[in-house]
Amino acid sequence: PIEGDLNNPTFSIGPVIWKTLRNLVVRVVKSPFSFVGGLIKGDSSENLDSIAFAPGSSELSAAGVSKLKTLSSALKERPRLRLEVEGTSARHTDGEPMAQQSLMTELRKAYKRVLQQQGKKLPADDTQLQVPDNDKPALLAGLYVTQLGKPVPPEWNALPATKRDAQIQAAVVDHLGESERRLRQLARDRAAAIKGWLVESGGLPDQRIYLLNTQLRDDKSGESITTALYLSG
Repeated sequence: PIEGDLNNPTFSIGPVIWKTLRNLVVRVVKSPFSFVGGLIKGDSSENLDSIAFAPGSSELSAAGVSKLKTLSSALKERPRLRLEVEGTSARHTDGEPMAQQSLMTELRKAYKRVLQQQGKKLPADDTQLQVPDNDKPALLAGLYVTQLGKPVPPEWNALPATKRDAQIQAAVVDHLGESERRLRQLARDRAAAIKGWLVESGGLPDQRIYLLNTQLRDDKSGESITTALYLSG
């Protein structure tokens, strides 16, 4: 509430207005989604400011889509507001799952090249390509060389085949999981997934959704990773 004696000759309205506006701005910054009156209805407004993703994935979950449905409906009622999306990934939580997915992608690519050289018929969708177990050891060794830029350590050749293959795979996964380029791409993919849904399924104009610079966090393993959303006028 505004306090002060209007009959006091020293009373000035300027500082009062400034204090009121300052408090208003602070409230908007602290809770943008709940502040804009009538924009979000119900008790869910406080957690609409972020979208969670499974570790290593940029695919929207059912819960994420539900949030975006509510948000898109609300934004249609406030056409002057825009949404800013800050794609985020995390080294520990996303690193290994992302690396495992990248490993399978790289194995399929390598196996596809082999089939092409042999003139074999290929599926229309690369994700449908199944890499035979018998071909994996040679493909893994090739990935080790191309990804790490060095030959497989000679001493590993003395190990039993299963242990040697496990060593090579672990080394490739570790390398892929530490790739900042891949982690930042994951963050960009998450932001793009959010924007893509809001434009294609939510019916919002492309220009109302801005993608901010990505964030790469040094998290603790198992920590929940979310992509933040911000409202601006």
